[in-house]
Formats: sequence, C-alpha cells, structure tokens
Amino acid sequence: IYGMSCNELSIRAIADILRSPESKLRHLGLKNNLSHPQGKLPGVSDHLFRALSQNRCLTCLKVSGNNLNDENMIQLGRILTESNTSIESLLITDNLIANGLLPLASRLSDAKSLRYLDIMRNPITENSKKAMISALKNNVQLERLDLDGSWDEKKFWWLSLNRAGRRVLRASLTKSVPSSLWPTILERAYNLPFKRNSKQPSAVTNMGVVYYLIRRIPGLFEKASLSPSTVLAVSYTHLTL
Repeated sequence: IYGMSCNELSIRAIADILRSPESKLRHLGLKNNLSHPQGKLPGVSDHLFRALSQNRCLTCLKVSGNNLNDENMIQLGRILTESNTSIESLLITDNLIANGLLPLASRLSDAKSLRYLDIMRNPITENSKKAMISALKNNVQLERLDLDGSWDEKKFWWLSLNRAGRRVLRASLTKSVPSSLWPTILERAYNLPFKRNSKQPSAVTNMGVVYYLIRRIPGLFEKASLSPSTVLAVSYTHLTL
C-alpha cells in the first residue's frame, strides 16, 4: 500500500487483519502513506504496532517514509525483542529516527526472528550506529544490517559469520553439532563471497569466516595424535566435500 495517504480508519482495518487468528498476511508494505508531508502515519502506535505484537504470521514489514520517530522505533524494538513476532525483514527507511535504536541494540540478542534490518536515510546518531554494530557480537540471527551505507569491518565480520551459520555454534553450547553437519556448514561458509565494493569479483571467498568455523570443529585441533599435515588434510576434506 504505497502512497495511498491512509487515514486512521484504514490503519485500524489493517490492524484488525493482523490480529485475526485466521490471518495469512506475510508481507505488509506501508510506504509514503502521509496525508501531509509534516504528518505521521495515523494510528501507528494505537492500532498497527499493538496488532503487530499479537501477530505470529507476518514476516516482512515496510514502513518507510512515514515520519516515524524515536518513540516509534522503541516500540518496534519491543515488538522484536519481547513478543513472539515472526518478522524477519524490517524496512524503516526515510523516517526521523536518531537515538531510537539504542534500546534495540541493548537487547539485540533477543530479536530471535529478525534477519534483515534496513534503517537507511534516517538521522541516526553515531552512538546508535556504534551500539548496533557492537550488539552484533551477541546476535547470531541478523544477516543484513543497513545503517548509513558506510563500510564497517566489524559489522561485515559478524554478519558474515551469521550468514555462514554461526547460530549452529551457539546451539552447540547445549548439544553437540553432528559431525555429519560440519561439511555442509563449511561448504556454505566457503561459498560466502567476500566483496567490499562493486569492482571486486564476487567469487572471492571469505576465508576468514571459513577458518573461524574450522577452528571450532570439536577436537580437530585438540588431538595430540594428529600431525600438522593430518590437520590440514582433514580441513581440506571438509572444505571440498
């Protein structure tokens, strides 16, 4: 629903759909739905966000260009971290968010469903940016995070690990990862491209991620009976399977 200047009655109707136990709605796009350039999406807090906290079906939400502010971002953060939401992609570009990311950053590890967050073209502060990137260390789910378009080595590293399957390592803290699964994990990591700009070939493998995962294969570097050449051979076998 793009550029339709939705009124509060329309937002309430959408909220009723989201609340319905029979709702099958998976994607909801509400972009540039302002009746006035200085206004805000009507009923967003009272109707839309309350319904989202009860919904268990929606996977993609786009609320770009609606003059949403820090308070609205804090509400969305609570939905992502405190409810049983199924939202995987949240696009909230072209709004008025500055410090509203800070509460989400403090609990980013609790955002279990979120895979992609796009908050480009918002006046986010440097503190918000740093907090979100630092929070990636303890979040194993997020695979893409668009903040301001700038390159950040730390952000790239943690997101690459997540795309390679870092959540499996977190699961291994409570139960061991089957050895038969490791070749699949390493193959996925090996095929993960390392590309900083459009001029770099996309076929370049992110070997740092591969090595990070290899180092965490249980017992591979702990058995005294393995010579260095054997270790390399085992590692190579995992990569080529």
